[in-house]
Amino acid sequence: YRLLNCGLRLAAGSGSATGVKQAPVGYNRAYVRTAPGVSLDEFYKAWKAGRNFVTNGPMLMLRTESGGGPGDTIQLPKEGGTIKLHVEAQFDQPLASLEIVVNGEVAKAMKFKDAKGISSTIELPIAEGSWITARCTAEDRLLSDDELEAYKDPSANNSFRVAPSRLRFAHTSPIYVT
Repeated sequence: YRLLNCGLRLAAGSGSATGVKQAPVGYNRAYVRTAPGVSLDEFYKAWKAGRNFVTNGPMLMLRTESGGGPGDTIQLPKEGGTIKLHVEAQFDQPLASLEIVVNGEVAKAMKFKDAKGISSTIELPIAEGSWITARCTAEDRLLSDDELEAYKDPSANNSFRVAPSRLRFAHTSPIYVT
């Protein structure tokens, strides 16, 4: 967020951090918005432009009323204006929260209990150049507590032991406002 607040335009990325985190290879993913049938170069350009979201579970979509999405730039008059956003999250497990973040601060927060899908339209007043993202969390209940316990690393140093987590999350790349 600090780099985005410095004016750098960054795309969200994901990886397994195999050897550091206990996420299996391929568990964390990036979904990139492209036209059908694009070349690999066009796919990479779309990712670099930030037309994506990253997730280890929930699917997360963010778009403006005019159809702009992550990686796009919305131009407002010098005095600012209001942007209407549509955000949608879906997961096969219970969603816990959905947030809209503007310039690193939560502008809208929604909490859930046992919802597996949410769709909302939000109006945001914007008075200056900004970046806007969406993020959500969910709780994975596919494994019982006993089954999850089997994934603890018994050889890890207790002070640095990383316990398996039920946390699942998704985060979009920013929509930029000038």
